[in-house]
Amino acid sequence: MEPVDIVRLSEGFDTCDQSAAILRSEPGTPAGGTPTVIIPVAFSKPLLDEVRRLADRRRVGVGRLLREWAEAGIRQQDTGA
Repeated sequence: MEPVDIVRLSEGFDTCDQSAAILRSEPGTPAGGTPTVIIPVAFSKPLLDEVRRLADRRRVGVGRLLREWAEAGIRQQDTGA
């Protein structure tokens, strides 16, 4: 793993428009008040690109779409469907 050039990284954030990412971001605690836990998950680039495309089409953030899919999968397992 290569070391991160923090100066170059900060200059990139200072000069690039992050508004789209900010608008798609979500708070750490949903409106229902249930605390959330952040976990790292590795996806292949093609898979993540497809998830992003689907999230964009639904106008939701990637995290929200993945949570919805996980919840639906758990409900399906619980019902034996």
